[in-house]
This record gives sequence, C-alpha cells and structure tokens, in this order.
Amino acid sequence: MGKKIKQIQEIHFLNVDVEIRASFDLKPVLKKLGSKVIKMYCGETNENEFLLALELADFPEKNTPDVIIKRFCKLFEKKVKKDLQKVDSIVFDIGYDSGKNPHCLRNVVSAKTLKKVTELNAELAISIYALYEDKTPK
Repeated sequence: MGKKIKQIQEIHFLNVDVEIRASFDLKPVLKKLGSKVIKMYCGETNENEFLLALELADFPEKNTPDVIIKRFCKLFEKKVKKDLQKVDSIVFDIGYDSGKNPHCLRNVVSAKTLKKVTELNAELAISIYALYEDKTPK
C-alpha cells in the first residue's frame, strides 16, 4: 500500500506550551504551579541547565493563543513571579498543525497580552508541524 498523508489537512491551532530554562532546578516552580499545569518535562538537560516544559491543565472554552497566554501570565504572576525573575528564559511556543486549507489562518495576540509577556521578559515562538505520512498498514 502507498503512503497516506494525514487525513486532517486543515491548518489549525493546537496549543501553547511554555518552556522555562534556568541554571537551577525548576521542580519548586512546578510544585508552586500545582494542578493548574501539565508537566511535559522537568529536569536537567545539560550540566547546570534545567528545563521546565508546561501546558495548561484545562483548556479554556475559547481556545486561542491569546487566551492561553493570558492565562499562563496570570498564573505565573499569582504563583511564581519572583521565581521567574531568576530564570534564563521563558518561551511561549504557539503550536499549529499545517495543512492545505484554509488559505490563511489568522490568530491575534493582543497588545495587552504582549505587554504581559514582555513584563515576564519572555519570548514568543511559533511552531508549525508538517503534514505527516501515515505508515499504518491498511
């Protein structure tokens, strides 16, 4: 059988992940955030380099990059603001699946949200995942 391209061929927003990097263990930060987040990774990546990768534990009804980033910023401000002032970097990674349609997909991150991101000294990244080949036998 030939290779099939992924059936969902519409461009769509997936989620926002946050990557926090520091020269110290980030487990205490994760603990303070508690059940509000899902840990994707928390540990040492290289000697004296630590990574905490997170997603929100629950999805808002209006699932947009702007809404999710706002929720992360609010959570960080409430729970770990002082801890985050000591980290090396914070990246909000906005993820999309690519596709053939629609011709254009547009998501806006508001100036108010960008200000919150800037106040955290954080960055925005955009990840677009290619259509993949389904190699399962039919």
